[in-house]
Amino acid sequence: MTQCPARLKICIVIMVFLLAGCARLTFDKNVPGEAFVASGSGDLARYMPIIVSERPTHSYNRIGQPEVAEKDGKVRLRINPDVGVVYTDTRSFDTANGQYTNLIYRIHFEKVPFSLLPFNLTAGQNVGLLLVVTFNNQQEPVLISTLHTCGCYLAIVPTNYLPEKAYPERWNIESQAVYGATLPGLLSFSGVADETLVIYLHDGTHRVIHLEIESLAKLASQYAVKPVVLKPVSALDELMLPESGRQVSMFESSGARQGYVRDVSKPFEFLLVSWWALDRYVGIDKRYGTPEQSVPRFYTSIKPWARDASDMRDFPRFLNYWGWRL
Repeated sequence: MTQCPARLKICIVIMVFLLAGCARLTFDKNVPGEAFVASGSGDLARYMPIIVSERPTHSYNRIGQPEVAEKDGKVRLRINPDVGVVYTDTRSFDTANGQYTNLIYRIHFEKVPFSLLPFNLTAGQNVGLLLVVTFNNQQEPVLISTLHTCGCYLAIVPTNYLPEKAYPERWNIESQAVYGATLPGLLSFSGVADETLVIYLHDGTHRVIHLEIESLAKLASQYAVKPVVLKPVSALDELMLPESGRQVSMFESSGARQGYVRDVSKPFEFLLVSWWALDRYVGIDKRYGTPEQSVPRFYTSIKPWARDASDMRDFPRFLNYWGWRL
């Protein structure tokens, strides 16, 4: 009997930490930020969202470049915040209603820093985000999907180019709540040449806290603009070791962590979430592979029974799981 209060206290502590980790995230345009803008030409550069990251004086808030080195016979990974790189991919898929193309943008940061108040549940190094812009066969953006490269904190926002019949049932076009962040329920393009999609990231956690359509000129007047280089996502498998000139992958190539980003540790997610999520690697950033690759699954629901249905590698099935009827 004396064990019950102790267990209850442990559960209460865990819930407090989890709720603190999902505390309300506020969006304020007046917070100092830096606008990361794609350099180059082509569709991937033209359609890449502008990414505004809060408080860029902190190195962990700047988009970086994965770099590797050998230390004590092991390959070590770090994210260099002084070189901004976005890794891109293009994938097409069909549904019963049409043909679509995803433009995929992957970015990485040094870390989510440790913080007790507010509590950063996702504290750890070499963290990343995926931004996916889905186009219809008229080359109109219809959906914007954002999530961390562990599969967490998924948000899906439709645009005015998506017919309402494709929305989930009872979709609120005014707003949506995503783990403490209030995001739009609909983004509307007006067709003005200077307008662009803007994604705002929170200081430290890199959580998406706002999306909007804005003019490039207005953004340039408010934020420092930093060009970022676009590279194909395949470049993440061709990182060069300076000591030997050998090429290695950003991801582990064998063993239980095959497909997961090197040197990522999320101690709080492991201690507080992994046991009830039934996944010791919950929260660990990983490869966004294809359905043909057996590991790792890129599930976007923490429910153990929904791992396959919410796996974003099979994009049509993923959309169907979350109620979207493209």
